[in-house]
Amino acid sequence: EGATHLCETGLAASVAYGLPGAFAEYVRVPQVILGGNVFKIPDNVSDAAAAMAEPISVGLHAAKMCAPLPTDTCVVIGLGSIGLNVVQMLKIMGAGRVIGIDVSSTRLALAQQLGADIVINGKNDDALAAVQDLTGVGAYGVGARADIVVEASGVTALLNQAITMTRAGGKLRMAALYEGDVPIDGNQIVQKEMSVGGTFAYKGEFAQVLSMLSDGRAKAEPMISHTFALDQIDDAFVAQLAKDTSVKVQITP
Repeated sequence: EGATHLCETGLAASVAYGLPGAFAEYVRVPQVILGGNVFKIPDNVSDAAAAMAEPISVGLHAAKMCAPLPTDTCVVIGLGSIGLNVVQMLKIMGAGRVIGIDVSSTRLALAQQLGADIVINGKNDDALAAVQDLTGVGAYGVGARADIVVEASGVTALLNQAITMTRAGGKLRMAALYEGDVPIDGNQIVQKEMSVGGTFAYKGEFAQVLSMLSDGRAKAEPMISHTFALDQIDDAFVAQLAKDTSVKVQITP
């Protein structure tokens, strides 16, 4: 099926899962597959932008899993590098309206730059009430009526909020990993006949994203908030922890 990202034996070779990272001048790539796990970077794509191909590919894969329509209202909860790229790719794929939710004003502004039609600050506003105002009250007088919701924050409590925001017959996609067990409101899922699923990594999207970066359809640089030299890596980790001001922190060896 070509889903190498779901293959137990092919996962390391296809997406480098579990292999040593790149905080070094050189990285050894076992089982090189040109066009499979190693790609030629187009001449007009900078190294900094090329390094962003990974999270952009995750965003593209998630957007494909959502299969948005021009009439759909989509909500993306959590605007880190994955959530921002889900926003970007949903709009590129023709979603009618995309709403981004986060608590960082920096990330909310970036979401608008990447195509979000509306942004909601979950720190200052009631996110569920705001989505209700935009989409209408949901089935049984509960929740909202978003056609597609992507939970990209990894915050356990927000998963149930995502369920509540999704309309009857709508789609919920989880694009984050969670710590420990995650209790969910199964009754809403059943009564609303929601489609619920995960979205993980990418398969054929990497080459597509490099092409999109080359022709200008996709943006990368706005998400690079900091750049550090390899010998400044401790400072880089400190910067990454400042969620109000950081998005993607890059290391240049």
